[in-house]
Amino acid sequence: MGRVEIVKDNLKKVVLEKIKDMPVYSWVDSFHDVFSSWDEFFEALKRYDKNILPIIKDLTSEELETIEKEIVKVSVEALKYRIREEIERELAKVERFWIIVDKEGLKLPRFIVYDDSENKKKDFNVFDCLRAYGLHPEGGSSWEEVARAILYSQQNKEEWDLDLYATYLEAEAQELNEVQSCSTKYMNMV
Repeated sequence: MGRVEIVKDNLKKVVLEKIKDMPVYSWVDSFHDVFSSWDEFFEALKRYDKNILPIIKDLTSEELETIEKEIVKVSVEALKYRIREEIERELAKVERFWIIVDKEGLKLPRFIVYDDSENKKKDFNVFDCLRAYGLHPEGGSSWEEVARAILYSQQNKEEWDLDLYATYLEAEAQELNEVQSCSTKYMNMV
C-alpha cells in the first residue's frame, strides 16, 4: 500500500469528525477551509493510526496535493449530505416549501414559504402567500417581476439546489430572512 493510500485509510474519519462541527453552509474549496494547518490534520490522523508518523514526515508535495484534493472532496460530500438531512427535516413537517430568490439569480434568499395544505391545492401560488401577509417588493413591482421561487419537495429531490439551501440557512442564522408559513387558508385573504 502506498503512502497516500495509508493516509487516505483514515482520512475520511478525520475529515468527518471535523466537518460535523462546521456550519452546514460552510464553503469548502481548499484544504485551509477545513484545517488550519497540516499539523492539525496530522495530529488528528495520529489518533487513528499511531504508526503514521514516519510516513507523514516524508510525504512529497505531489502526495500532499493528492491528499488535499481528497480532503476537499470528502468535505464537500459530507456537507452536501448534512444539507440534504436539513431539507429532509423540513419536509417531515410540510409537504413542500419554496425559497424565494432574486430573479437575476443572485441567490439571495428573501423568504421561505411553507405549504401546509398537504398538496391539496394544485394552483398554489407562492407569491399570493407573500401578498396575504402584506409583503410587497420594494419599488412598486410585483413579486412575479422581481423574484422566483425554488421548490423543495420529495418529488423533485434530484433537483434540489443544495447551495441555495445552504445560503438560506446562513441568512437565517444571521436573521436576514423572514420565515413564512402559508397554506390554502391564507389564499382567501389575497
